[in-house]
Amino acid sequence: MKFILKNNQGYALLTVLLTITVFGVLSIALISNSFSSTKQNAMAEKKSQSIELAEMGAKYFEYAVKNAANDLIQSVRTEIETEQRTTGDVANPKEHFTERSIEILIEKLDDEINTVTVPMKNKTNASFTIDQISFVKSETGDELIVTSKSIGNNNGKTSEITASVTISFANFITMVQGANQTPSPTLLVDLPPELTITFPSNIINGCTFTNEFDYSSKSCRDPRDIITGSNFNELKFNESIVKLKSMDVNGNMNFPISKSTIYVENNVDFKKSVRFTGSNLYVGGDINFSMSDGLTIENQSNLYVNGFADFNKVVDIKGNSNIYVGNADFKKNTSINNSFLYVKGNPSEDVKVTFHETLNITNNSRVYVTDDTYLKKGFTLNQSILHIKGYTDVDDAINLNNNAKLCVDGVFDPKHNVNINKDNSSKIYAKSTTYTKNSTYVNTNPADFEKECSCNAPSSDQTISWGTMDISPKFDYSY
Repeated sequence: MKFILKNNQGYALLTVLLTITVFGVLSIALISNSFSSTKQNAMAEKKSQSIELAEMGAKYFEYAVKNAANDLIQSVRTEIETEQRTTGDVANPKEHFTERSIEILIEKLDDEINTVTVPMKNKTNASFTIDQISFVKSETGDELIVTSKSIGNNNGKTSEITASVTISFANFITMVQGANQTPSPTLLVDLPPELTITFPSNIINGCTFTNEFDYSSKSCRDPRDIITGSNFNELKFNESIVKLKSMDVNGNMNFPISKSTIYVENNVDFKKSVRFTGSNLYVGGDINFSMSDGLTIENQSNLYVNGFADFNKVVDIKGNSNIYVGNADFKKNTSINNSFLYVKGNPSEDVKVTFHETLNITNNSRVYVTDDTYLKKGFTLNQSILHIKGYTDVDDAINLNNNAKLCVDGVFDPKHNVNINKDNSSKIYAKSTTYTKNSTYVNTNPADFEKECSCNAPSSDQTISWGTMDISPKFDYSY
């Protein structure tokens, strides 16, 4: 009996020890799990706070863009109004000035919106950073998308949000019809409103000939593509008003184009010399003097070319005549006497206006080029004005005789001598210059340039009615 009692006491002791062991192990596990949970909660809290900081940065970026855009928009409007006054009519004015508004605002916002880190007050090791700022014009051309990364940082734990602000210019500009604007008094040249040719609609359809291609005294529309053989020399325009589809003249022009008006819908190619006297030629496409001996325009004649003019031979403009071309390449000597040459150019294209041989401008002539210009053999200017709106590269001597004025609305970059008459009646004005041989020769004072080189833009019968910008934010979360 005593053995049994002792044995029972052993079992009881063993049970107590096992119970203590089990509870001990469970306690350690619970304590470990509690510590792990506390650590995870702390990490989650840090992550949550870094997210809040990133969101705070995104809102900060949104308000910064909104405030800057609203502060800058009046200066954008002012620049656009100035551009409209100086450039005159442009094709698709709403689209043109909308895109220009976006471009100007990008330049201004780029100076205002910068990378920044903002620490939190009364909280150490907590901040947000605005970084990777970019400005993109939408494919539709009427929206500006400003994007950045907002990075929240709480004790080394970071969260990132991509924040973008879209500024819509769809309702920013409306073109309204109005009375013709009265430009300021001209000091230089009168520019054509636009190189757009209006073809007559009341001209008789069909031309009848006694002699083939003799348009003398005719007023008619010839629907053919006019192509003359290399041995055909009898193409005549005398007191003619003719509308043609295209013209490819391979033979000699034995007779000048006299007292006539010719409208050509597409391209023109003169392969021999041609003379215009008291006449007008309007070309809807390009004009080419591919093998021509030269072009002479005299006695108040006018040449209008919508597209590109390729002058392969000598060009002689005289007698109060005018040439207006979309773009041009002058491969041989060019002489302008008491006349006007206007080359519109296209700054967005790589092809620039080039005078490969000498350019001689004299006797109250005016030349206006609105593109970068290259003058390979220099030029002579006498009692005349040359105005170039763009970079001007001159590879040979420049001679300014009496009462001559050169205006360069860009960088004036002469590579050789600049010779100016000694009576000080001739002047050079430029926005900037690389010329250092004689600092008094080139005046780069902005006020003097504005005073001496301003030109009269064409009057416009459309004005800008200002609307509003619509600004909307968008956030992409990446935690």
